[in-house]
Amino acid sequence: MVYFVLALALFQQDSYDDVAENLVGALAEMDQSVPNKSSFTRARQHLGAEVPPQLGNG
Repeated sequence: MVYFVLALALFQQDSYDDVAENLVGALAEMDQSVPNKSSFTRARQHLGAEVPPQLGNG
């Protein structure tokens, strides 16, 4: 999800689907399967609004 959010920031002009397709093509471990929009929604809801400790607070 973090990779996806970073890719969204880099490719602001593209849709979620386009960014996901580009990301899947760049990351071998994703196995060439593009997640659907509801998967991203569920992942964002699961993560919540808090900044993960691994990313720090600023």
